Amino acid sequence: KGGVTFGPGNRKYGEKLPKRLKQMALIAGLKRKALDEKLYLIQDFKIDSGKTKACQAAVGRFQLKKPLIVRESHDLSTVRSARNLKRLQVAVSAEVSAHDVLVNDECVLTRAGYQNLIQRLGKSKES
Repeated sequence: KGGVTFGPGNRKYGEKLPKRLKQMALIAGLKRKALDEKLYLIQDFKIDSGKTKACQAAVGRFQLKKPLIVRESHDLSTVRSARNLKRLQVAVSAEVSAHDVLVNDECVLTRAGYQNLIQRLGKSKES
């Protein structure tokens, strides 16, 4: 009994999208949220205690269904407090994608996250 020499192998069916197309999709998603009045700008979103209950109370004040909160950088206590909330996603502006924006009902940008996102998308137009 022997093996098959040239038998079927693993095959990747995924397609790679161009970077420019991904950035255009992100811009279009943010525009759609702005037109639907579901794009919010806040000063900062930080949970110092790292407790889920504190995060839920902070998000509950905004009365949002399924928000995406875009920050400038990872904050361990904020990420820790938000990770158990099913309907909340906290993302970094350098890593946010069009999929993240479109899957969530509302998009909440912190001031620093907004500036970082604009800078990131502005660089794509120059090159």
